[in-house]
Amino acid sequence: MIVTVLLLELAFRNVESRAAEKEKKEKSNKKKDKEARDQWYPVIYDNLKLLDSKMHAELIKDISSRTGLDIDEVRIIRIDLVSGKTELEVHSRNLVS
Repeated sequence: MIVTVLLLELAFRNVESRAAEKEKKEKSNKKKDKEARDQWYPVIYDNLKLLDSKMHAELIKDISSRTGLDIDEVRIIRIDLVSGKTELEVHSRNLVS
């Protein structure tokens, strides 16, 4: 009787351990999938006029058409007024291969 209870306890712990391991792996895979879809890409951009907040829609449209990505957000990293270029990070949920 005691041996049966111990064997059942060990089996239950093994099942719990496997379930926890499987759940951890699934969470890790979901995180990797999300990271693969949600990506920030560095871009050197040459049209400083479109950096004006009033021109935001045109900026996104221009970068999207030039890169082929569905851009939904833009971050300005650095502006070089001498060369007339800026370093941006653009956010896209597209996969790039």
